[in-house]
Amino acid sequence: DCTQYDVFTGIGVDLVQQVWSGYNASLFAYGQTSSGKTHSMMGVRGDDSNAGLIPRICNLLFSSVDKFLAEGDEKTHEALVEASYIEVYNETVIDLLGGSALLKLREDPKVGIVAAGMIKVELGSVGDAMATIERGASGRSVASTMYNSESSRSHAIFELHVRKRYPTSSGAMQSTSRLSLTDLAGSERSAKVGSTGSTLREGNNINKSLTTLGKCIRALVEVSRGKKVLPPLRESVLTLYLRESLAGNVLTTMLANVSPVRSNMDETLSTLRYAASAKNIKTLVKKNEDPAQKMIRELTAENEALKRELELSKHNIIAARRLSQLVRGQHSLFSADANSATVNEGSLLRAIRTHDEGSLLRSAGTQDE
Repeated sequence: DCTQYDVFTGIGVDLVQQVWSGYNASLFAYGQTSSGKTHSMMGVRGDDSNAGLIPRICNLLFSSVDKFLAEGDEKTHEALVEASYIEVYNETVIDLLGGSALLKLREDPKVGIVAAGMIKVELGSVGDAMATIERGASGRSVASTMYNSESSRSHAIFELHVRKRYPTSSGAMQSTSRLSLTDLAGSERSAKVGSTGSTLREGNNINKSLTTLGKCIRALVEVSRGKKVLPPLRESVLTLYLRESLAGNVLTTMLANVSPVRSNMDETLSTLRYAASAKNIKTLVKKNEDPAQKMIRELTAENEALKRELELSKHNIIAARRLSQLVRGQHSLFSADANSATVNEGSLLRAIRTHDEGSLLRSAGTQDE
């Protein structure tokens, strides 16, 4: 009974908040073929009530952009949103926004694995985002099987790149973040789906990449438990590109799609085990801020904290002096010197002797009785 809106409120809202706050975030939909992954991610075209996660996320993101820009002017508040759309088909990377150009994966020292030459389209509105999504989705590799007339034959990755600039008490702050939305092709058994020829080859490559993804997830779980294990991220193009989402500076969410059909029970259990393992992966994430501005912000916060501590210390000193004055006024043991709170040793010794003599007299009286 879960609706598209329920999925969005349970997953999509948090993803947008994370990215808008300056963190990298990632979502990937996993499940067997025909379990509803593409429906969950894209929904039904032209039907707003059945819109998927990607259209709803774009809508919420641009609502945040509009509200942000309304808070200031062009000089103080800036926001830029760009989109990219690629697919991993038969272990090759194809740019769905760049005329189906083949791309090579490269390692960037700042952001990790990137697809060299990948086209990024600047988005100015929700309309631009939807047009870009339609443009990319129309070029995605699909084929007809016994389970699905439009079965995805590739892993599609739609990414939103967000950059914003805004004023703070320590000066202008700039943050960058990325949201990766991955619609994985479904695992399948060729005998069940009736795949042959090129469809069979596509299915084999899909299963190979998903198997490697499973190995990586299990290895990363062991790493989270303190064991020294090297995840085989380079065994597949898919896992290599998703390296940051799996083990980098990214907040990652997994959407597990399962089939209600009884004959798919084995695949359903496998998907749930997959998801249960992924939940145990631990990553360390941080905001993507300009290093210099981040240092200024942290030093400013530290300075403010020290000011508060100093103010608190002053109040404590004043309170201690008042207490000292009160004690000196009520007991003759303390010196009357206004600049000192030292105890008059002579008075203290007399008090001790008086106390001891009184104790002895009381003790003797008790014995006489």
